[in-house]
Amino acid sequence: MENWGLVTYRETALLIDPKNSCSSSRQWVALVVGHELAHQWFGNLVTMEWWTHLWLNEGFASWIEYLCVDHCFPEYDIWTQFVSADYTRALDLDALDNSHPIEVNVGHPSEVDEIFDAISYSKGASVIRMLHNYIGDEDFRKGMNTYLMKFQHKNASTEDLWDCLEQASGKPIAAVMRSWTKQMGFPIIVVDQEQQGEDRVLKISQKKFCASGPHNGEDCPNWMVPISICTSEDPTCTKLKVLLDMPETTVTINNLGPEQWVKINPGTVGFYRIQYSSAMLESLLPGIRDQTLQPVDRLGLQNDLFSLSRAGMISTVEVLKVMEAFINEPNYTVWSDLSCNLGVLSSLLSHTDFHEEIQEFIRDLFTPIGQRLGWDSKDGEGHLDALLRGLVLGKLGKAGHKPTLEEARRRFKDHVEGKQILSADLRSPVCILTFLLSATGAGN
Repeated sequence: MENWGLVTYRETALLIDPKNSCSSSRQWVALVVGHELAHQWFGNLVTMEWWTHLWLNEGFASWIEYLCVDHCFPEYDIWTQFVSADYTRALDLDALDNSHPIEVNVGHPSEVDEIFDAISYSKGASVIRMLHNYIGDEDFRKGMNTYLMKFQHKNASTEDLWDCLEQASGKPIAAVMRSWTKQMGFPIIVVDQEQQGEDRVLKISQKKFCASGPHNGEDCPNWMVPISICTSEDPTCTKLKVLLDMPETTVTINNLGPEQWVKINPGTVGFYRIQYSSAMLESLLPGIRDQTLQPVDRLGLQNDLFSLSRAGMISTVEVLKVMEAFINEPNYTVWSDLSCNLGVLSSLLSHTDFHEEIQEFIRDLFTPIGQRLGWDSKDGEGHLDALLRGLVLGKLGKAGHKPTLEEARRRFKDHVEGKQILSADLRSPVCILTFLLSATGAGN
């Protein structure tokens, strides 16, 4: 709890055992500590004017916790994990019909508990991340310094924050951000392209994304959407930025040959989903296979596709074809998101004739990375390798990969008998897989 000057923690959220704490616990402690310390400024030094502005406390603390961990432990690749843990979670929840805006009118303190949810925390943090990218780091810092100095030991509202950021950046922050904080949901950005001589012309449109399928309501909400564009010439550099403030527009990228691919939302910072034309999607597959696309972009691409398929907007077959391109994927967080999405698909098919087929697909996809990692850590491995090993071995075992299940049972037996103590990062997958073997009778 972020008491001013005396932060309190559960022991499990503060203490780690250097010998016995697993990598995921170490990372979680770092995030929790960062979150509570962030509240010393956002919540304590400057306090929200009323519960309507709760997100100023929790959204900022949820964003800054990742900023802290990235500064202290850059090897954690924590911003990619933010996309998998917070950003996509917020998108999934905000696509539901019963979502709510970030700013909710609270009439009585008894209503407060209802808004301590992932919209205030995760969507709030995601929108701040998008805003930081739109303004730029230098102007964002200037604006935040003005905000904290002006309202220290006082109360502030969301509009006060926009005023300070507008002064620092000279951009229409309030006009842009009201569409993100005062209305629920988010857009899906639909993109198609046409080659015109040496130039590429993009047709970009927006419409509300709904988890239940295409939005057909009478209301057609629009957002002011900061859109960034990169190309295969330099996937890490934004080539063009536009502000989509209407239902559709066209954008021309000069001097871009037909062999070059185009990617919307590099860094996966914009709080929206993207639907590419079939040709554009096909052109991005080599960037997945050879990892020229950044890990966070590879993650965002497949996560968008999976969400589109769940909403009935594209075929699941199309998603699985793209997932096959990840067979040589090295990044832990990308695998984690793939694993989660395949787990949902496996559950949906669990009582159908296709269950074994999806399990076989999972085994085929995860076996190469499982073989590369092996069971034991190697010299020079880091935090993410330890997380990836546990994830992959657990996924293979749950998909019925016999060599993995047999090795898990052997290691569990050796651990119980005191022959070989399990490492902290292998305890969870080994114990879970051994339990599954016992529960299904396969371990007899």
